[in-house]
Amino acid sequence: MEAALETLKSATGEYQEAVVKGRIAKPVEYEDARGFVLHAEKMIDTVAPGLEKKDADALKHVRDALAELKKAFPTVMPPKTPVKDYGGVLGDVSRVELAAGKLM
Repeated sequence: MEAALETLKSATGEYQEAVVKGRIAKPVEYEDARGFVLHAEKMIDTVAPGLEKKDADALKHVRDALAELKKAFPTVMPPKTPVKDYGGVLGDVSRVELAAGKLM
């Protein structure tokens, strides 16, 4: 779980670099951020059975927050304007971290 959270933090940095003046100016950074988010989700899914035994409700909150975060990355190719601003993405990652705290 800790590695997944660090991966999500990397995603926020990449996303911040991607968005310039209200548009996605650096598509490669968007794609990197998207890849980090998807990889973090896979990492969590790998350990989900153990996490569910520990606290099923907390795992549900982690998954719900990840689902909300993934809305910022609707397609592989970035939209011209971001679905969420940097603050929205950072907030979603913070919600994942908060929920994950009960699982560590």
